[in-house]
Amino acid sequence: MIGGLMPAGGSAPATMGLIQQLFNAGSFVGPSVAAWPATRTGGWHSTWWITCACAAIGAALSLGLRSVAAVESARPATAGAVR
Repeated sequence: MIGGLMPAGGSAPATMGLIQQLFNAGSFVGPSVAAWPATRTGGWHSTWWITCACAAIGAALSLGLRSVAAVESARPATAGAVR
């Protein structure tokens, strides 16, 4: 999977590191973002919309990556290209 996400001539470990850093940033920022409406409204009952919004964004990004991967796989391989 990482091979399909890295740029041509890119490094798989660098791509995996970037994905890991983005995951960690979300784990760091996410609880604070969820706590903001909870403190404003006085309870966690108001945070459902954040979960839905994040799920919708994730689905849209997944569909976007899927279409990029489809375009990449349909592109003819060039001689001597390393993937």
